[in-house]
Amino acid sequence: MRDQAKEFERREVQVLVVTTDARVDQRGAHAILADRAATVSATYGVAFQVLGGASRPATFVIDREGVIRFAYRAGQKPGRVFIDDEKLFPDAHWSYDRPSMSQLFKVLDGLPGILALHRDRTDKIARLSQATVPMLVAALEDQDSYLRAEAAKLLGKRGPASKDAVPALIVALGDKVGYVRSEVAQALGKIGPDARSAVPRLIEAFNDHDEGVRLAAGIALRDLGPDAKAAVPMLFRAQNDWNSNVREIAQEALGKIGPVAMRELTEALRDEDPHIRSTAAAALGAIGPPAKAAVPALKELLKDDYGGARAAAIKAWQRIDPQADGLVPALVDALHDQENRVRHAAASALGTVGAKGEPVIAALRRALTDSDSWVRLGAAISLQRLRPHDARSLAVLRELLNDADAEIRAGAAAALDHG
Repeated sequence: MRDQAKEFERREVQVLVVTTDARVDQRGAHAILADRAATVSATYGVAFQVLGGASRPATFVIDREGVIRFAYRAGQKPGRVFIDDEKLFPDAHWSYDRPSMSQLFKVLDGLPGILALHRDRTDKIARLSQATVPMLVAALEDQDSYLRAEAAKLLGKRGPASKDAVPALIVALGDKVGYVRSEVAQALGKIGPDARSAVPRLIEAFNDHDEGVRLAAGIALRDLGPDAKAAVPMLFRAQNDWNSNVREIAQEALGKIGPVAMRELTEALRDEDPHIRSTAAAALGAIGPPAKAAVPALKELLKDDYGGARAAAIKAWQRIDPQADGLVPALVDALHDQENRVRHAAASALGTVGAKGEPVIAALRRALTDSDSWVRLGAAISLQRLRPHDARSLAVLRELLNDADAEIRAGAAAALDHG
């Protein structure tokens, strides 16, 4: 919010940050109010809703009459990072569950009473819904940023039929308003192969200061698939983005680019950055059987010092060649790994590779006593697949129904229902 102070000022919006933290020592372009008794937080229904040892953040937009026009509380939909997400990201930290700046400004610009809005906005939006592609292209230059965003969104909805709008959309990627840039980027991805000329500008958008724009650029590159091959280096660099959503979309885009990027992805398994190594493995796994040539390099990655890379290598190898010689012994060995995410990956994979021999069953039964709940869950589910109605795994699943982790409880309940 500090970086967007001028945008709030232009909209005549006052930003107030209310915190129950006793250490209010921050200073910025907005006021920070101490709410140590949680009086204000309680008034807005967010007091004492604690996640991970900190108060649950919430965002409210209040108009000049004191009416709450928009409200969003973190944790309403675990795994969702921005309010416009269509997908959940299980690894996303709850603190990122909030509106992006782009989406927040779009909410603000859509409210009545903002001076920058034209009186005829409602009529214009109605006309836009029936407009031709040339009319929508013209609207990309409207003085009202909200209308520019709507025009881009409508062009995206028409998909390939909007191909003649690509040059104008490429120009609009330079719009001064973040949420317009976001809608423009996503529209280009929805147009498809005819928008391949936008790839260089979408790559540049990964350097945008607005995380919502970076997210939209990643979605567009993902949707363009193989036509976005030139973006591979930037997508790898995006693994250092502070926002987990952007990192996740970049990884997904690498997988969608597919076999045309095999050489780059295989080489990245040896990158000095461990996060890039694990991302490359995950992308190869998303490609599936066509990535079989990368299996030897994935085997080597099982020896990596970074646990995340080892876990990614297991998942990728399983998806690429589940019947490969050496996979099952490698998975059994990985059940002894020092990191729980590696053990969990191995336990889960053993139930999908068709190995029903006694050594595998015995290894999974030992994993039922693992100190980590995720590992026990993976082992129990795998055993149920290999030995339906196995008494020991059923007992573990029932125990996990009382686990402190809600996701563990949900996973155990689903496994029991399926069984």
